[in-house]
Amino acid sequence: MNPHKNANTGLLLSLTFLGFAAFAPAQTTPTVQVTVSPATTSLRPSATKDFGAYVKNSNNQAVTWLVNNIAGGNATIGTINTDGIYTAPAIRGALTTVTVTAKSVAAPTATGNATVTLLNPTPSIESLNPPAVNIGSFGVAISGKGFLPTSKLLIDGVPSPATYVSPTELRFSATYNTPIKVSLSVVNPDPGAAASYSKSLTVMPPVALSLSPETTTVRLFATKKFTASVSNAVNKTVIWTVNDIPGGNATVGTIDATGLYTAPTTLPTPNAITIKAVAAASSTAVDTAAATILNPIPVLQSTLPATLPISDNGTFVVTGTGFIPTSTAKLNNVAIPATYISPTQLRLTGPVPASVGNMALVTVSNPDPGKYTSKALSAPVAVDNPKVTALAASRFLEQASWGPSPAAIARVQQLGFEAWLQEQKNIPASDYTVANNSQEVFYLQSQFFTNMLKGQDQLRQRMAFALHQIWVVSALKLGRSYEYAPYLRVLNKNALGNYRTLMYDMTLNPAMGNYLDMVDNEKANAVKKTAPNENWARELLQLFTIGLVQLNGDGSPKRDTLGNTIPTYSQEDIIQFTNAFTGWTYPVTPGKTPKAHNPPYFNGNMVAWESLHDTTAKSLFNGRVLPPGQTAEQDLNGALDNIFEHANVAPFVALRLIQSLVTSNPSPGYVSRVAATFNGRGAARGDLFAVARAILLDPEARAGDNPVAVGLINPNDPNRGKLRPPVQYVANLLRTLDATVIVENPIESYTADMGQKPFYPASVFSYYSPFSRVPQSPLAGPEFQLLSSTTALTRVNMVYALLCHGLDNEVKFSKGPFLQLASDPAALVELVNKVLLYGRMPAEMKAAIATAVAADQDPECRVEIALYLAATSGLYQVQH
Repeated sequence: MNPHKNANTGLLLSLTFLGFAAFAPAQTTPTVQVTVSPATTSLRPSATKDFGAYVKNSNNQAVTWLVNNIAGGNATIGTINTDGIYTAPAIRGALTTVTVTAKSVAAPTATGNATVTLLNPTPSIESLNPPAVNIGSFGVAISGKGFLPTSKLLIDGVPSPATYVSPTELRFSATYNTPIKVSLSVVNPDPGAAASYSKSLTVMPPVALSLSPETTTVRLFATKKFTASVSNAVNKTVIWTVNDIPGGNATVGTIDATGLYTAPTTLPTPNAITIKAVAAASSTAVDTAAATILNPIPVLQSTLPATLPISDNGTFVVTGTGFIPTSTAKLNNVAIPATYISPTQLRLTGPVPASVGNMALVTVSNPDPGKYTSKALSAPVAVDNPKVTALAASRFLEQASWGPSPAAIARVQQLGFEAWLQEQKNIPASDYTVANNSQEVFYLQSQFFTNMLKGQDQLRQRMAFALHQIWVVSALKLGRSYEYAPYLRVLNKNALGNYRTLMYDMTLNPAMGNYLDMVDNEKANAVKKTAPNENWARELLQLFTIGLVQLNGDGSPKRDTLGNTIPTYSQEDIIQFTNAFTGWTYPVTPGKTPKAHNPPYFNGNMVAWESLHDTTAKSLFNGRVLPPGQTAEQDLNGALDNIFEHANVAPFVALRLIQSLVTSNPSPGYVSRVAATFNGRGAARGDLFAVARAILLDPEARAGDNPVAVGLINPNDPNRGKLRPPVQYVANLLRTLDATVIVENPIESYTADMGQKPFYPASVFSYYSPFSRVPQSPLAGPEFQLLSSTTALTRVNMVYALLCHGLDNEVKFSKGPFLQLASDPAALVELVNKVLLYGRMPAEMKAAIATAVAADQDPECRVEIALYLAATSGLYQVQH
């Protein structure tokens, strides 16, 4: 502020001498004068200057300000406010100077002036548009301040033509053929000549564009991000097309401004499309990418209903994403017809089979292009309104079949025990085929395991094998399939028939005749000093029908007054029965002439040669006498009838069948009830189907079907059940896992290593003695005769070989249901518990197996560990 703006000093002097004014002589009033400071200045457009005014000879220092005699000025000449602050005009125009005047308020004629010289503005460059250019001819707009029509553009210090647009914009054009960086500056002329700071302009190579990825695949419904890299251009924007359609469309897919491509919902024809990007900075900067549209990846989420009813012809909906009209589906790896509903739903119609652990695996596949199969969806399956629980059905099938396969469990649940038994009675027997006479019994063993896994006649097969262990013929003596197969057919035929018929058919079976020396057994010849072979009669009585000692109805031995057991027969009885069975030879080979000793032929019953039959009278049991002169057929039937009527047959057979099917230590009451059925209670005497029914439906067999049931029989009694012999152990495990085997499978070698080679019992006493005991126990345990430290190790090694290598890839089964839960050890163990032990695994065992499972991170290894530990446990190896 100018120090002369206020006259305070003069005012104080006036006050000081106020008291003496009356005595002063009169004086002349001085002339008021105004002085403006500074007197001269120079300003650029819109600049300001603070002027001060001093009014001399006046106590009133107030002034009014004018610019070029205009109070307050205006935009053309500049403005000044009451405080004397002058603002130069924004545009100098033609003016070179203006006059700033201060006029005294007290003496308006008193004025003071200052001269303002108006200068051109100082130019400044703020930005270039574009900030960089490409070689060739181009135009650039310079944005900034202080530009004048007379402004000069310097390019690298050299004056260059420029077009004035406004005080804030200049434009120029140039041509460069090589990349370069140039310096731009603007110079304004006098008055106040000034130059801007320089600004660099980059002259770049031509605009280039590259698109990535260059080639790719995109599935229906999916998106793909394409990236356009624009170089040598400030403007990175591109224009996108699909098959030359800006932005694409629903048929070929769409692409947005960011390069995000969205595939169509149906395959275009052709399914190859072109994505093009054009640089907005240059239409010549173009690149393309090739995209092949593929069918989507199906992803499964759930089924409707959530639990699928087991059915021969069911319908359900699978939900998910990525479905197309040509999607196909499989249920447990078996094709099931699929109907397209929408991209998120398929309707599947077809058989819904029982599955391992009641968990069916659904997969959906989309065809080429982009063929892909979904991850499996685990869907629970169940029987609608089951008549028995899964536990009860599984236990029942362990006893009545070769093991509880998923399909068999479901069938028992659907029918109930009684109806299932009746159904089994009417199913035709599985057969054994013989290719040629040189074929070894190995081929029958392979068929045996194939039949046991997939044959529908499960009750018949299980009964036939139980009878095979009574009516023993060993391939150690008859090692060709053609010799042995007819014997097996007799077992299958009679397994659910009548025991008396079985006795007849077995007596005349050529394999049995060969094995126990009845074939070609001639009557006594005094001249030749020969006697008939007693082997057949002895084994028929001892092992096949009545045993060595007389029995009570409950299977316990009868005793005399001294407590000794009572023999069932004497040597004389053996002789008498032997004579009754003389005179039989092999069936006549087709095309051959019958004779006394036909050559070995094993199809059909043995035939009688009457001249070799003993026609004398025979004294049999209970005073029965076969009269003299009867035919071989008559004596044979009379002798078999006599044996069949013996009181021992019922408890003898009942005990052995119960031990084979259910438990090694049946109670006397259990044996007595089954023996009563054999003797004709509710059915014909010797009806093996009725006997099997009685064994399987007895309360002692069914105890344990309901683990919380309270009754006279303790389902957890450790004395109940039986050790699974090797054949049953393998069969039960394979059927439980729903395994399949190749036709010529080697499974017999595994059971043989465990001590039981099918069809090769070591002797007429079968694979093990029915009288064997559990080691260091009073309990009966026939199968324990096969268990040693060696065979025990072989058992667990077999399980390992099965789970890890499919028994040398001869066995196939799906680990799929288990793999679905492999990430959760506790859930995996619970499924194994459900499949192998029907929910009976103790908590301590579950925890121990889960800990072992959690120690391995590989899903397949986890499954194998869980199954191995459960299947090799004592809880599984013993049938409860």
